[in-house]
Amino acid sequence: MEPKYGQVFDGTSFESVLSPPKLPHKKHDPIVLDNTNTNTNNNKSNNQYPIPPHSNGPAKSTIFVSIPHFRDGKRCGQTLQRLFATAAHPDRVHVGLIEQTDTEHPQDDPTCLDEYCKLMGFETKDHPPGVAHKGEKQADRDAVRKACPRAEKQIRTLRFHHLASKGPVYARSFARKLLGNEEFCMEIDAAMDFVEGWDVKVVGQWQMTGNEYGVLSALPFSLKDRERVESG
Repeated sequence: MEPKYGQVFDGTSFESVLSPPKLPHKKHDPIVLDNTNTNTNNNKSNNQYPIPPHSNGPAKSTIFVSIPHFRDGKRCGQTLQRLFATAAHPDRVHVGLIEQTDTEHPQDDPTCLDEYCKLMGFETKDHPPGVAHKGEKQADRDAVRKACPRAEKQIRTLRFHHLASKGPVYARSFARKLLGNEEFCMEIDAAMDFVEGWDVKVVGQWQMTGNEYGVLSALPFSLKDRERVESG
């Protein structure tokens, strides 16, 4: 029986992690990325190392994008809009928002989701303060989110008061509560921009690592530096 390294959670169930294959004495054959060359845990005849990626291709890969923010709903809303607008396959992108805002005064500290829906043409109305209007205010918000593109099926949110914040690492840790069963995970900041077809490009770069456990990391250009580089 092969030794187990532990278990991983894919969002719905736990799966045992087996030991990696031993290094062959001779150089292994080139890695071929296709549907027959899958995870070594499921294909014991495969003696390649590192473990080659299994993928159905960038067009079929789902991506979970974690976006935490601290009282930065306006810029986060722009980021969210650009995330979907520039993706080659936006239907395969799912977002987890960790929102740290002033929940008592939302008009002065809007959420990322509210700002995104506003950019998409769906905005909640102004309601008088007080408990008497709380029901109609919630009904209005529910109607906006139902009509707002991708808000119900592709955007998951977790929100708490900004005074309960304990820093960026603490905020990012909540992404695990929003993670589904997507094939890839990506973590970004609240104020970002994207190149056209970023989803296909990033999966393609991951495939180039030739390693199923490969992790991509980068420090993006600032918007000012990006404009300078693109203009030559």
